Amino acid sequence: MHRNDQRFEKALLLLDHGDAVRGEALLREILAASDLEADRALVASVRCCLGRLMIELHRPREAVAFLQPVAELDELDDLIAHEGCEARELLRQIAQDARPGGARG
Repeated sequence: MHRNDQRFEKALLLLDHGDAVRGEALLREILAASDLEADRALVASVRCCLGRLMIELHRPREAVAFLQPVAELDELDDLIAHEGCEARELLRQIAQDARPGGARG
């Protein structure tokens, strides 16, 4: 398994155990390293994970910044296409929640 893949698994474990601070920090490190390596599938997965986390932490602007690039991907790779669909759904959720009468409105 690639080093950043292992680190991604560790970040997911941290998040599963409620350590959002360390999980977020590790995800941001992985994203920076993966962007440099041009690992598109990992970048898409990490961006979606960070987007979900930002939604959970009530930080929708940051969520949008992570999710928008993934939502705009038109990709043949199944994993990246799946992450793109998820990003678009999360962005719809954020938009709905921001409307008057939305979940947080």
